[in-house]
Amino acid sequence: MLRERLCTAVVLMMLVPATSDAREALFFVENRLGGDSNILRRGPSDLEEQDGFYEFVPGVQILERNEELNYRVFYSPTYQTFLENEDLDAWDHTQRASFDWAATPRDLLGLSQYYISTRTLRTDEEVSAAESDLVDEANRERIQRSRVALYYSRTFLPNLQGRLDLEFDDLEFDRPGNVDTRSYGSTVSLTYLVTPRWNVGLFGAFRYRQNRGVDVKRQSRSSAHIGNVALTIAHELTPTLRISARAGPSIVDTEESTPPTSPFTGTTETETTVFATVEIEKQWQRGQLFLSYQRTESASAGDGSSIVDIFTLEANHQLTMRWRARLFASFTRRNVVAESRSVVRFDQDTDNFQASALIERRLTDNLFLQGRVRFSRILRERTAADSGVEAWTGFLALRYNFDPWVF
Repeated sequence: MLRERLCTAVVLMMLVPATSDAREALFFVENRLGGDSNILRRGPSDLEEQDGFYEFVPGVQILERNEELNYRVFYSPTYQTFLENEDLDAWDHTQRASFDWAATPRDLLGLSQYYISTRTLRTDEEVSAAESDLVDEANRERIQRSRVALYYSRTFLPNLQGRLDLEFDDLEFDRPGNVDTRSYGSTVSLTYLVTPRWNVGLFGAFRYRQNRGVDVKRQSRSSAHIGNVALTIAHELTPTLRISARAGPSIVDTEESTPPTSPFTGTTETETTVFATVEIEKQWQRGQLFLSYQRTESASAGDGSSIVDIFTLEANHQLTMRWRARLFASFTRRNVVAESRSVVRFDQDTDNFQASALIERRLTDNLFLQGRVRFSRILRERTAADSGVEAWTGFLALRYNFDPWVF
């Protein structure tokens, strides 16, 4: 209920007219026909079941841009029906929004929000990048995730800026065995512009996360307090090449509480590690390349605490006036650093690799033909034996973008 209320409040606030400037509404509809090599995300290969599918994907985006106010609200449902397994037919939903307001020449306020309700992690351009930290396959059981982030930025001096961020993140699984989590976080950063091409800064973050799913089983529950301080540095090597890095020590304090009937006693575990982020961005006249590495605490940590290392590559290129291509790949390794003593588990590390490619042809000003393919592989290293899940998904899509509606 809290998740739905937050999402609704954010969207309604952004749609309230704030200026007399024109706003735009963009509508599109997309039809997809494709196939999936492992529709239930099972392994090994003798348990895989293939099927073809059709997807109907309408969508709407409302946006406004001016000197003081910028906002964007997007919503797109997806109806998927299978050729043979009709009992798996259902709707999935993706919704996101962003809001930036220059209250004064020195003060900037912003809000971002993101929500998905899906039975499989898709190849959509923004969703795949946003969900790289999820290493659990959906298995056609629904995953719901909500994020809401609020920030305030203040320019103290022409070369000195401070920023405060607050974040709410809720992750819910319908699949038995997966543990729901909810976290509240805050960060404070201070950035100093040394030269027009160099800046350095200090960063501090705190997050409280609570694992909630195991309560239903009358088992123990756990919570974690995560603290991190870091030094940041960014350098513009050339006008088209930028690199940034952030690293520093982190403490993950995990506390487990057990019900009175449990034979186990609550425990507290403290793990000291290093969190880091490195990003490289290269721009060309008709393309862009983005590389990143991130080491942080996992949002889908299970019944304890986990650390994830995430490597991401994204490339976009406008081949000609009518052709464009996109490549996306990510590798995520999740390592368990603290787990519940009352839940029997065998996972040690989980590796998730995914790669997707898109090629698009503009047929007319409003009509586009797309081809997409995605490969995913999840490997769980267990104490007894390893297990893995692989899947290929691909489809052809015909997309029509309606002319913008100005209001």
